[in-house]
Amino acid sequence: MAGRRELIASRRRLRVDFGWTWFIDSETGELADYWVYVMVQNTGGREISVLHLGLGWPADLIEETRTAQIYTGHRVEFVFGEPYLHLGVDGPPVKVDVPAGPLMHLFDPWETPVQPMTFTGGGNEARLGEQTSFIQSSPIDEERLRRGLQRLKDEAEPPQEGRDGLSAVQGYVRGSEVDMGTIMSGAQADELG
Repeated sequence: MAGRRELIASRRRLRVDFGWTWFIDSETGELADYWVYVMVQNTGGREISVLHLGLGWPADLIEETRTAQIYTGHRVEFVFGEPYLHLGVDGPPVKVDVPAGPLMHLFDPWETPVQPMTFTGGGNEARLGEQTSFIQSSPIDEERLRRGLQRLKDEAEPPQEGRDGLSAVQGYVRGSEVDMGTIMSGAQADELG
C-alpha cells in the first residue's frame, strides 16, 4: 500500500488547456482585439518546470490510408520572457496570453483545429491538450467577427522565427507586468473558454 501511495505521489501530471479573451469596443460593438492563451496547471504529486508552450496544428497531408490521414504538424511557441515556468504541486493554473493577430498569419482560424502543447523539464516531454477549434463562440455576430479578425491579421506582423526555426509570438504571463484589463482602452473584455 505504501508503495502505491509513493508511486501516485511521484507522478507528474499536467493539465494543458486553451482559451481566449475577446475585447469588444463598448461604443461600436465591433471586435477591438482578440487574445488567446495556453493554460498549464500541475495536477500531479511532483513539481514541474515548463520550458516551452504554444499551439500546434496539422498542416500538410503527407499520407492517406484506408483508415487514417497523416499530416505534418506545425507549432508556434509563446515566448514568455522567463527561462521556465515553475509549477508547484496542486498550484494554481498559469496562463500565457498572446495576441491572435500574428497567429492568423500561420493558419486559417475558421478551418484549422489547434492543440495546446507544452514541453516540460526532466526529459523535455511533450504534454498535449485537446484539439479544438481556434474560434469556438463569439459575443458578436459572424460578419463582425470575420471583419474584426481580418483587421487584426492585417495590422499584425507575422510571427518571428524563434528557437529551432519555430514561429514565435511574444506572450505575457497572467498576473505579471501586463494587466489584460488595461490592454485595450475603451474595450470591454469578455473571457470565454
